[in-house]
Amino acid sequence: MLSKVTRLASLLLLLGLFSIQLSAIGESRGDYDISISHSAVTVTIHTVFSQNMTLQPVPAYNNTSLSGSNATSAETAFTSALGALLPGVSASGLTITSSSVSNTTQMTVKFNVDGAIITDRGVMKVNLAWRSFKVTSNITAGVIPVNSVGSYLDHSPVLNNNSTSFIAWRYFVDGKSIARDQSTVAASSFQLLDFSLLSAPLDSWHSAVNIAAGYGSTLSSSLYHNITVRERLTEPGGDIITTIFFAGYSHKVQIAVPGPSRITGDTVLIDTGSFTGVMVALVVLFPIVAAGAFFVERNVTRQRGTGRARRSRRK
Repeated sequence: MLSKVTRLASLLLLLGLFSIQLSAIGESRGDYDISISHSAVTVTIHTVFSQNMTLQPVPAYNNTSLSGSNATSAETAFTSALGALLPGVSASGLTITSSSVSNTTQMTVKFNVDGAIITDRGVMKVNLAWRSFKVTSNITAGVIPVNSVGSYLDHSPVLNNNSTSFIAWRYFVDGKSIARDQSTVAASSFQLLDFSLLSAPLDSWHSAVNIAAGYGSTLSSSLYHNITVRERLTEPGGDIITTIFFAGYSHKVQIAVPGPSRITGDTVLIDTGSFTGVMVALVVLFPIVAAGAFFVERNVTRQRGTGRARRSRRK
């Protein structure tokens, strides 16, 4: 009985220490951007990962980067992840920059996707089936893991706890309830380069006209990936205190499509002829409209000046 009380007291002390971190941890949204041009598909992903599940802060480091020959193995891992969803595509020009302070890690990833574009009879077909890729390799910069953050999350004391009459525990992954004994597995396999939740059909994404892209369009969606632990403590007087522990990140996802387009499955079809025509029209019409606006403004200014001169002579 004494050992149980001791364990409970130790756990309550840990939870008290964890609660101090709650006020310092807030959700910061990252960006996942795909840009399509006539010759390339470029991806830029900025991730902000926050967690309050461990007392030991995330290993601190500043501006650790991978690029060129240092990113060869990482680029191979990205190509494997992309190719698992769309055989034949590959990643190139990969750069990764990552930094970590306290319980927040920020990472920026940039790369090109080769082999995703086919042009046939004036129609450019861009296959984006790879967008929901997941890199499972433990990519490292030196000895620092920049992907598999689960390597330290699974040591959290808030995982795999049995509920008691004093404390009730609930576990969730991406908002779905999981069993207590699955929480450690979910935490240990948590990775920052996991975008598998973006597999929803492209025609279900929000679409908006983008005039700046030559009357193209922007497809947008959102991504939330996290592990959440809910602890409910019932005090002797009957009051209930609920504490939330989490580890995760979110992204605002956008795909910039140039020119008039339509979507078939995971493929964006872009009429390159119409796109060229629109761009030519804009190039031709812009100076004409600007010149017209200039002459209208000058005539209005002259008329105002003439009117003031006439009123002065009358006086």
